[in-house]
Amino acid sequence: MKRALLKLFYPIGNPAKIRFGSLKGYKIQITENSGWSPIVGRWEPINQIVFSNIIKPDQIVYDLGSNNGLHSLLFSKLVGPNGKVIAFEPLDTNVSEIKQNIRLNGITNIEIVPKAVSNKSGEISFLLGQHDKQGSLVGIGRESQNSIKIQCISIDDYIRDTNQNPDFIKIDVEGAESMVLEGAGELLKNKPKLFIELHTPEQDVAVGQILKEFGYEVYRINENQKPGSDKGEYLEKVSNLEVGWPNPDGIWGNIIAF
Repeated sequence: MKRALLKLFYPIGNPAKIRFGSLKGYKIQITENSGWSPIVGRWEPINQIVFSNIIKPDQIVYDLGSNNGLHSLLFSKLVGPNGKVIAFEPLDTNVSEIKQNIRLNGITNIEIVPKAVSNKSGEISFLLGQHDKQGSLVGIGRESQNSIKIQCISIDDYIRDTNQNPDFIKIDVEGAESMVLEGAGELLKNKPKLFIELHTPEQDVAVGQILKEFGYEVYRINENQKPGSDKGEYLEKVSNLEVGWPNPDGIWGNIIAF
């Protein structure tokens, strides 16, 4: 019944104004992919707060795995008119949705790169998910039996081509997190801030090893914390980068690396 009412007031395919949260006043195209939670600000509320406290005006932000561009909209707001957001997204359906959300809000500081990010550049097989807006380079058990060919690029290659060095990178790439970092060795020497959504115990450990090698401190985002409490309570220091889930001291979940 709730879903039927939402479809009645906010039909699929129509734009809607966001009523609450960090993007209050912005518009988003309602799709089966986006759902209706963005309208009331209920998408990753703690992450919204963390991003808002870390990303500053005039910075360059990379959004890896931009999907429908909701995070890119927030990053665009945070960096302001003199900053820039680079949205990496390989799936055509998602790219179309990002473009629509950009148009709805008259945004000029988001650049779309229609490629996946990995440890090397070139063509690669991409495992499609249960619908055409999901997928993974490596497979984490949520995929269909179908695959397509897409273009990949490494972060280091992209920076060599464009000279756009990021201050902050969001990485949500469905199990290919360590591959992204392997292709960013030159950049990591400059210590950009990182948000990484970890998906498997194997990736936990692989990512932990790379971050330790480059001298990062890592904090897990406590998504069970209620919005409105002290902002420091949203982050828990990770004390052991050599072990992953389910070790309580290990690296897993959504992390911020400084």
